[in-house]
Amino acid sequence: MEEEKLIPVYFKKDNTLITSKSKMTLLGRKTLDLALMRVKKTVNENGVPVLRADFSGQDIREITKSTSENLYKTVKELIAPKPTRGKKATKPSLLDWRIIVKDDEGKSIEANNIITQATFKNGKMSIVFNNELENKLIDLGKNYTIIDRQIISNFSSNYSYVLYQIFKQTIDIERARHKENGPFVLEMDLIDLKVQTGHLEAAENDILYDAVMDDNVITYDAIESIPDKEYLKKIRSANGFKRDVVEAAQEEINRLSDIYMEYEPIKRGRGGKTRGFRFYLKYKDIIEIDEETDVIPRSKTVDIDDFIDELRDITENNFKTKELKLFAEDADYDVKKIEKAYGILKPRFSEIREPVGFMRDAIRKDYEPSKKRVDNFNNFEQNSYDFDDLERKLLDN
Repeated sequence: MEEEKLIPVYFKKDNTLITSKSKMTLLGRKTLDLALMRVKKTVNENGVPVLRADFSGQDIREITKSTSENLYKTVKELIAPKPTRGKKATKPSLLDWRIIVKDDEGKSIEANNIITQATFKNGKMSIVFNNELENKLIDLGKNYTIIDRQIISNFSSNYSYVLYQIFKQTIDIERARHKENGPFVLEMDLIDLKVQTGHLEAAENDILYDAVMDDNVITYDAIESIPDKEYLKKIRSANGFKRDVVEAAQEEINRLSDIYMEYEPIKRGRGGKTRGFRFYLKYKDIIEIDEETDVIPRSKTVDIDDFIDELRDITENNFKTKELKLFAEDADYDVKKIEKAYGILKPRFSEIREPVGFMRDAIRKDYEPSKKRVDNFNNFEQNSYDFDDLERKLLDN
């Protein structure tokens, strides 16, 4: 049985949620995003207005790619994790995730937990969000990034999951700001990047712990005050981080997503120590949506492999795959245009020295059949073209 393909589901995610620091696991991040896709205004059993998302255990399995037979055990650990040793070294819970907005100059601070209640019963999950965050959860009009569920569900690394959303946010902001397609540059400090991706066990140190809990930006230089020089050296090390996080995320993001990423270390000071990374980001293919009709191009709504197989049948296996892809692009994935062009070519196929060029020209210029004679192929009337003249024009170009 052929594996069922996920239909792309795009949802808006507030940018403060993307950059909010958390020790959250990959399972937790995917579950939160699933809830963001489903959140709506409703009322609870007491008639009190709430922001709630309801979904099934199967929904969790699909987005997390979970094969666990005991889904309850998995979800329980996510909602109420077992405590671990140490005052601060606790496993992350969905209910721990918060957004903190600070204005140090104005001496004001506001902290809000994102989720106030999480319930799993009879194979279904319900998440209630903080009503104070309605403007970041529903009917987003600005300061958001559009995420594709199909892409994020395929990530198997927490690092890829975090960085992909940061990268996509960066690209979308820069594209809107500069009206161009990149590549765009994003520089991230080594320590802040480690905290952002959860690579550092922040509970080991008060400075790092505060960075996670308060969304502080902690830099390579800001941790100089840590007295334990061995520990300082350890968390400033970039070699293992580059291999295990940056390179691993690059491989998965470039392979599974719509983003292409390259990077280089940022080195400063004596000895050229790596203090951060410079990322070069762009979309593999730019999806331009018609602003008047809000329609995504046909090329983004068809299965490319299936479409090429259909063209092989239409053109009777007379062209290579790469040539069929050119025809598809020329026709904007309109199979009727390609079928019509091949119908015009077929009677003289053996006489045309450049059948690929003829097909592309026929598709782009939309050669029209005439009323003069009927060809057996698809039984439609066809032009009596001067093929020799057309051939000469193609070869001259």
